[in-house]
Amino acid sequence: NKENNVKIKFSDGNASGKFFKYEKDGCKLTWGLDKADLSGKFSIAPEVLSEAVNEYALDNITSSVRYNSVMEDVDISYEISGNNIKENIIINDELSSYSFTFDIKAKKLDLELCEDGSVSITKEDGTPFAQIPAPFMYDSNNEYSTDVSFSLEEYKDDRYYLTVTADKEWMNEEGREFPVVIDPPIVQNSSAISSTFISSANPNAGYSSWDNLLVGNSETLGSVRAYFKLTLPRLEKSDVVVDAQFNIYQGSSVPSSFTEGRIYAYRVNSDWNASELTWNLRPYFQVTISDYTTLSAGSDSKNVNITGMVREWYNGVANYGFLLKADNEGGRVATASFAKKGGKDEQSASCPPPLSVASIRGAFRPVTGLAGSAGDTPAPTPSRDS
Repeated sequence: NKENNVKIKFSDGNASGKFFKYEKDGCKLTWGLDKADLSGKFSIAPEVLSEAVNEYALDNITSSVRYNSVMEDVDISYEISGNNIKENIIINDELSSYSFTFDIKAKKLDLELCEDGSVSITKEDGTPFAQIPAPFMYDSNNEYSTDVSFSLEEYKDDRYYLTVTADKEWMNEEGREFPVVIDPPIVQNSSAISSTFISSANPNAGYSSWDNLLVGNSETLGSVRAYFKLTLPRLEKSDVVVDAQFNIYQGSSVPSSFTEGRIYAYRVNSDWNASELTWNLRPYFQVTISDYTTLSAGSDSKNVNITGMVREWYNGVANYGFLLKADNEGGRVATASFAKKGGKDEQSASCPPPLSVASIRGAFRPVTGLAGSAGDTPAPTPSRDS
């Protein structure tokens, strides 16, 4: 992690209730649980690679950290994947309340609760630092719920209370099988996403050097389609993907107003390289629509449910990414321009991260019935133009 200017240290167990420090670019987050006691309740897996030197002595952990019984019938665990930390609140039995307040010290950082339920963390100059996606929860029968939310309070300079509250009715429902895990998704950074677009009017031209991605029908570029190739977060073989969302920011449109249409997402079936992709070299794609979003004027954040595609990729289908293709190709002029890095002003914290994957740990049966599950239908004949 030091090569990436990131340092993560976990507490080896103390009465302060502080779990870890996360440092990057001179900024620091210290994360603890209000009213928690960590004394003697610390375990790690597998072996830590560095030596203990102080109360936050566990540097560069490569797998997971667990704090047992930090509150009555509650454990907390953390899983490390690259520079990302994935938190699990493990509720072992029915409680009178399901609210958990984390005490956060943010040095040179600002926290903000976003409209989508996530929490953005930015540096003092407004540049992004980290993102905490909206949480979800599941029980030991793999019953899944999003009836869990964040609230955020800045109670003094650089200090915040982040409260996680799970729906009591869902938690205490008859047949609920404990333990229940409250589990924010893994976030994939935009650096692991390759993207470009192609133009039918310039069939031998590439556009990988452009800072934006065009989708729709352009007066000068003809039909334009955007392509994305994703490096997925690492999951265990027993994990089941229950939700995968791709978020992208639309900065502008041409013309400035038009009748709304649709932008469809399709899984790509053959390999491609962003620096070499042109209309004449466009790869085949599945004709089954995975999901869609609106082709609309102006600026807005868009969300595409790619759960079906992501499940297939984790299950062994070759990951060649997906494309966005509008319903107005060859018709009316209407083009949406998307930020290439996934967010407003190059990944503004007011925008969700480009890719979030929610998975259930240690589950073996498939989860079905979610929107956009392309894997639930037989694979049709691939196409380049349908």
